Amino acid sequence: RDQLILIGGLSKSHSATGIRIGFLLGPQYLIDKLTFMHAYNCICANVPAQIACITALNEGLEAPKYMNEAYVERRNYLVSELTKLGFEITAQPEGAFYIFPSIKHITDDDFEFCVDLLESTHLAIVPGSSFTEFGKGFVRISYAYEMDVLKEGMKRLAKYLNTK
Repeated sequence: RDQLILIGGLSKSHSATGIRIGFLLGPQYLIDKLTFMHAYNCICANVPAQIACITALNEGLEAPKYMNEAYVERRNYLVSELTKLGFEITAQPEGAFYIFPSIKHITDDDFEFCVDLLESTHLAIVPGSSFTEFGKGFVRISYAYEMDVLKEGMKRLAKYLNTK
């Protein structure tokens, strides 16, 4: 009892990345100390952001559920399409909005692959080596887009791969 602290925010739960308001739940004695510390780190959230959060929390309680369902659908679509195109996906995402498939069967230069893909098809994905040396030979593909955008992206990627 009194051993749990929950930290959250609307950036992820309600896809409100510009709002920058979070919350903290826990034992009152800890909240008091953390609130005191926090007061010296920032003054307050802007009023429009506070109003937006009140609205989201009062009227948008189901939004995270629907958003999660949409992300799962998008993820499953990309995993399926990328697998059909021969990409190896060693870890299926469970909490992120991107997939990190291997392109080692295509090339060992993930940076050049992404540049050529962008220049040839106007499809932007990110080289895995941009994140870590262990990302070499991988690419990061975001699925934080509407399904029609993802379908168009997969069409462009398939067309690009057919020219290689």
